[in-house]
Amino acid sequence: MYVAWFLLFVFTTGSAAVVVFYGMELRNIKSLQWLFSSCVSFVQDVFVTQPLKVRKTVYFKELPKDGIFAIYKETIATLN
Repeated sequence: MYVAWFLLFVFTTGSAAVVVFYGMELRNIKSLQWLFSSCVSFVQDVFVTQPLKVRKTVYFKELPKDGIFAIYKETIATLN
């Protein structure tokens, strides 16, 4: 697990360096916009997209084999 986090950090840092160094050929403002965009995308992926994917996967794995209709039938049976 620590290897994966290390690789994530290395590739993210490397990508940021490439954006900055490539941006030196262009204007500074453009490279800073690219860097900001990359950082926002990374943070969004780590803190929003990936947790939502995990929650969705866990939710659908926990559904009964009959699907949503089994939950509906159980709810109706408990009400009667």
